[in-house]
Amino acid sequence: MAFALANWWQMDLREPLQLIHDQSSNMANQRDVWDPIVDPAVPPALVGVGSRVAEFPLRVHETLFAPSEAFAGLQLADVLAGAASAMTTVYCGMGAPREFEQALAEPVLALTTQAIVPIPPGYTHPPGDREPDARDLPSHMAEILRRTRS
Repeated sequence: MAFALANWWQMDLREPLQLIHDQSSNMANQRDVWDPIVDPAVPPALVGVGSRVAEFPLRVHETLFAPSEAFAGLQLADVLAGAASAMTTVYCGMGAPREFEQALAEPVLALTTQAIVPIPPGYTHPPGDREPDARDLPSHMAEILRRTRS
């Protein structure tokens, strides 16, 4: 989700991003994956399909990890993460949907699928001013991590 949000924000804002994440989060434990993917030295690339496009390098100039009590924004993010978790539980068939989860479903799914949709075999991207390589995002990220670790 952090990658999808950073990519979405960078497309709109076009300026360097500073991300502040909860230090007790799973993302803090996976920093060895996050840092290479957002490294400014990653070769430029535009990958994806249609509107599900990611531009590298991401404009994340800094990622900080802090206690959620230190920033109101982190506390709000905790509330939103809880809401997304509730929606996901229902979406995966592990609970009955309430109005709250149903209202969350479309925007959360739209954002998360931006980062995980694979390229269909034989797909050719339509011509345009921002034509991505027809590679799926997870494969491109794996390639970045392979290069970093070798």
